[in-house]
Amino acid sequence: MTSAVLRRSLSSRIELQLRIVALLALREIRMKFHESRLSYMLAVAEPAMQIAVIFFIFWAMDRQPDFGTSVFLFLITGFIPYLLFTNISSACAGSIRAARGFRHLPSVNPLDIVFARGLLEFLTHALVFFFVLVIMWICGIPDARAVYPDVAFAAVLASGFLGISVGLLNAVIAHFFLSWRVIYGVLTRSLLFISAVFYVPDYIPQQARVVIAWNPVLHAIEWFRTAFYMTYPASVLDKGYLLTFSAVCLTIGLAAERLIRAQDAAA
Repeated sequence: MTSAVLRRSLSSRIELQLRIVALLALREIRMKFHESRLSYMLAVAEPAMQIAVIFFIFWAMDRQPDFGTSVFLFLITGFIPYLLFTNISSACAGSIRAARGFRHLPSVNPLDIVFARGLLEFLTHALVFFFVLVIMWICGIPDARAVYPDVAFAAVLASGFLGISVGLLNAVIAHFFLSWRVIYGVLTRSLLFISAVFYVPDYIPQQARVVIAWNPVLHAIEWFRTAFYMTYPASVLDKGYLLTFSAVCLTIGLAAERLIRAQDAAA
């Protein structure tokens, strides 16, 4: 009897938190794009425009892909995990400070805002990238259809998991250092060049490969690319490292957020 009550209580608590996260995500949409629907459309199109700019540069330079026959497909399979990670982790950075506006609502805590912002960014970017790949396939790039859809789906989830985990850490750091969000923006832009977006890690010197293999985003990109290329060389790929790194960041972030919440309650 007691175990059944506990299960119902836990189920009700989880359902309540999911509703809170969903409502906060809807609030984020209204707050972020309250001026017009056009602003939301532009925000949705932003990832596609970023990819288009890079593709135009490669096309103007007559640059050939390091692997496969389509430079556009090679680039987008690198940009999808990279942009998922960077945009989710950046969006979550101000979540703990934003939670101060919800002190009158005891059922809302900073973690709800972190997950709401992460969920919104994840769904927005995943939808955009899905349509980009569909359009590429319709336009005559058959390889834009994943050879292993389950692998692509798992890689996208892993990229989102990494983004939210690092995003929670960002929120903790930004709570103490206001300038951290600017610094993190610079770091993520630099990360673009050591995440194998533009090249195949197996084709670079061993010494350099060992160094960039510490970058978890690289593993997310390699994981995603193996879903589109049957013979893609991915000896550097370590899924366990990516998931472990994400789990460690999440654990540290959760513990630090608890400490911050306890300090605020005591103040």
